[in-house]
Amino acid sequence: MENEQFWRMSYDAGLTDLDPQEWEISYVDAIKETFEQFPDQLAFAFMGVKVKLKEFDQYANRFAHMLISHGLKIGGIGLPILNTDIILLDPITGKKVSPGKPGEICVKGPQVMVGYYKNPEETKKAIDENGYLHTGDIAIQDEEGYLRLVDRSKDMIIVSGFKVFSKKVEDILTRHPAVESAAIVGIPDPKHPGSELVKAYIMLASGYTQIKDEATLKADIIKMAAEKLAPYEVPKIIEFCQELPLTTVGKVDKKLLRAEARAGQQH
Repeated sequence: MENEQFWRMSYDAGLTDLDPQEWEISYVDAIKETFEQFPDQLAFAFMGVKVKLKEFDQYANRFAHMLISHGLKIGGIGLPILNTDIILLDPITGKKVSPGKPGEICVKGPQVMVGYYKNPEETKKAIDENGYLHTGDIAIQDEEGYLRLVDRSKDMIIVSGFKVFSKKVEDILTRHPAVESAAIVGIPDPKHPGSELVKAYIMLASGYTQIKDEATLKADIIKMAAEKLAPYEVPKIIEFCQELPLTTVGKVDKKLLRAEARAGQQH
């Protein structure tokens, strides 16, 4: 009861009549809020970690060690489950990649679907001749077998033969104080057929929405990106927008942004 009372007071003082189920939800949300930098944030709840908010910083290193000792690595998605065969294939060449290199996760096992119902064409697109389901998730697997997601294959951009992973670039862009959120897409490079240009759609943070000198701000964002990214990863075009379009599940609608960007090239 002592812990429960602490959570009521510390996490949300307005909640005075939480039942146990509501308290657990509040508890998980508090963990997510405090450890938002850890992709494995929910692992704490599932492992039954119960500490006070003020102790989180003090025991951060112990939590990290606990995750590793339970087979988790910070920033990763863990190991393949039992009876699951996975390979990582280069999304361009289709060849198997070596550890430490990004590739599309392809899975095979008794729990993987045999195909789309009465839709052999879509099945052929998703499952190759060796029986592997192509997930569309791009990941890196280390020498111990642990996986870390880096992008979706459909969001990957090809610049002069180099792969640009949108998540990496977007994470860098949002480090600029003027950037609330960002989404990048690839558009055809008219000077280099078969190659793409990186275009960034940026929603500005409060305090920057009324800025008059957009050109200077764009140049500053590109300068910051150039200091942290490879030259081919740096956006060549930036467009400010009031909001980013979302899908019905709340994700940025990259398909719509790509269509809009390519339509704009034609005008």
